Amino acid sequence: MKKPRTQTSFFILASGLILLAGILVVVFLPRITSYRYSVAERLIAQSQITNDTKLQLSLLEQAHLIGGGDSRATDALAQFWLSRGEVKKAITVYETSSLPEYTKLGSLALGAQDYSLALGLYQEASKNQADADTLTGEATALYNLEKTSDGCAKALQANKQNLQSQSAKNAVAICVLLDSSQQEAVTLSGAQPLMSSREAAYLLINNQVYRIGESKLASIENKTVTDWLVLSRLAIARGDINLAISSAENGALLDRSNIELNKQLVNLYTISGDSAKSNQYSQRLQQLELVKYQ
Repeated sequence: MKKPRTQTSFFILASGLILLAGILVVVFLPRITSYRYSVAERLIAQSQITNDTKLQLSLLEQAHLIGGGDSRATDALAQFWLSRGEVKKAITVYETSSLPEYTKLGSLALGAQDYSLALGLYQEASKNQADADTLTGEATALYNLEKTSDGCAKALQANKQNLQSQSAKNAVAICVLLDSSQQEAVTLSGAQPLMSSREAAYLLINNQVYRIGESKLASIENKTVTDWLVLSRLAIARGDINLAISSAENGALLDRSNIELNKQLVNLYTISGDSAKSNQYSQRLQQLELVKYQ
């Protein structure tokens, strides 16, 4: 039985419309994408010239939404949160990208001192490709979680994956520092020179083993300006504003002309909402920078 002519005509028309739509998408999609990216760029540029935090956030959120897969829009919004110590919010922004870089996200989580989150992100990275970087990340997170034996195992695995990886070598050295009974790690790292408490603290902190490193640094009796600044930064990274301010102020007592400390105090008092203190340190910072460039 033949199909009615109207039905056949409908199918031909529908097929034609589908084909036309496909052609239009192929032709115009690059232009649409380019337009969206240009709008996102303008929004980002506007956000950089305003001092209104709410407006800045609104502009960056719009850029991120309109830009879609635009890495610049994603980075701009994530950096907004990072500059305010809101690392988890920055991680959430990065996770919305089409191809999240789990190794990078793991490092951000370590910076925020959320070690369980960091371990999960590094494990996700290792599922995709277990290499020296992801395994070292797992080791570092495990050290912070006080799972030294498991951390040592990951550090050794990372070292075997890439004998040239400095981060893996450091992870093995930290294994020895935390547990000298790990014979394989001792053998790999060679004879370990004696380290002062400060040297040990900075070895740990510089390799993101923050929990133990901060404890060692805090226990040092005669702290330097740098020590206080590092302790302040570690405190603000996990959201402890009061301790961050106290540490920075202690450093300022040793050297009121330290530019980095004054920048830190401006930022901390701005976050805490103490405009008087923020202005006080802003003025001091301006004076110091004028002297610096004279």
